[in-house]
Order: sequence, then structure tokens, then C-alpha cells
Amino acid sequence: MELDEGPLMGPGLGPPGASRDTPSPHPTGFYSQFFSSFQGNISRAETTFIRDGAACGVRADGRGRAELRPRVLAVDLLPFSCSSAAIQTEENTVIATVDADLILPGGGGTNEPYTVSVGCGAAEQELAEVTGGDGGSLSSLLQAMLEQLLLPHLKPLKDTDGGLDWRISIDVIVLKAGGCLLDAVSMAIWGALKSLKLPSVFVEEAEEKDQGLAHTEYKVSCDERISAGKPFPIETVPILMTAAQSEVAASVERAQSRYNQP
Repeated sequence: MELDEGPLMGPGLGPPGASRDTPSPHPTGFYSQFFSSFQGNISRAETTFIRDGAACGVRADGRGRAELRPRVLAVDLLPFSCSSAAIQTEENTVIATVDADLILPGGGGTNEPYTVSVGCGAAEQELAEVTGGDGGSLSSLLQAMLEQLLLPHLKPLKDTDGGLDWRISIDVIVLKAGGCLLDAVSMAIWGALKSLKLPSVFVEEAEEKDQGLAHTEYKVSCDERISAGKPFPIETVPILMTAAQSEVAASVERAQSRYNQP
């Protein structure tokens, strides 16, 4: 996608190995390469229209500068998970499911209170066809971002003795990927956790003997009343938002002003 705006300078805008003070005819960053993979050019008139709209606080689709994309969030869609949520925007369709596993003393398995997995499926293939890159990296990128930005804020669910009580597994499926994908994934997870209710479970310990060897058995009972369920502590769950990096825009403006000086 060519903007025909003249040479640009500034950190990170030139080709690999180029001097920091050497003008580059076009931006060569990730987003520039991503958008340049789409067919079609933007004319100078369209560029002026976008710039003037941004200066007036109005976007090309009619939204204000601080107005979010319209979105629809629905919860409790899938009956075979403890809770679920789906979000649909103009460019994204994401489903998140949450499963809660009771941890018994000496039960083994992972000690991590939360796990997250992301699968993009058809969205990865579509992205790879559009950009010409490896769409499979989208799943690993989103999962790494959630592990770093989301999971550390979730409180471990402990019992009265301080041990882990529940192990929460979060699974995300991206059906359609577009702009602000991380925002949509984060909101889908928030909706699934918001609707999650942990049942009241009672664990009784009893010692039994099998062929002369004593071992501990646990009897688990559950109060199946909906009113007895305990809601998930949602107050620490963040909703991630993406935004443009203003420092990059400022460096571009400074570079352009230096280039236009006589």
C-alpha cells in the first residue's frame, strides 16, 4: 500500500543495515509490509481525506477518534464447558471457553493455577494468504501475549488451608482475525470468566486398606444448586486494549520536518 508521502527518516524506519540518518523512500516496518500485501493503492486524495478526518476527530467509518468498534458479546453458548463467551466485531470473531478442574490433595498434574491455549485455525490460513507470511505464528504470538499480560493478574483460587482448590483452563478459538484482535480475545476471555460460577464442593477424607496397604480415598460431593455457586473473582481480570505508539508517530513527524527543511 503506497502512500506516496516522500522520504521518511527516524529510528526503525529505514531498511535493515541502513544508517539512522539515511532517508528511506518508504516505511519498511512490520505493519507497512503487512498492509502493503493488500492489492490496490491509496491515492493522494484518499490520503488527504484520511488525514483531514483524523485532524477533525472523525474516522473514515464515521466513528469518533475515541469511539471503539461496535461489538457483540454473548455468554454461556457452549453446554460442554463450565462457561463460554463469544465476541463478534466488524473484523473479528472469537470464542473463549473456561473449564475448572478440582484439585485433590496428592492428585498430581500441573501446579499452575491457570493455563491458556489459543487456536486460530482458518484465520491463520487466511492471514497467511493475505500477507504471504506464516499465519501459524499468530496462535503462538497471541498465547505468549496472554501469558505475559493476562495470567499474572488472575488470582489463584485457594482453599481455607492455602492450597490450590481449582485449576482453570482457558481455551480461545479465533474464527476470524482482523484489527484489534488482542482486544477481542481479551474481552471474550473476560466474558467467559465473568459468567463462570464455581460449584460448592465438599471433600471428605477416608483411609482405606487394600491388600493390607493403607491409602487415602476422597469422597467428593457437590451442591448442584445454582444459587450455591461461587462467582469467579472478576475484579482483577484486565481487558487488554491496543493503541498506536505515539512516539513512533512523533519521530515520523520530526523526520519529515527535518527532511523538508531547505
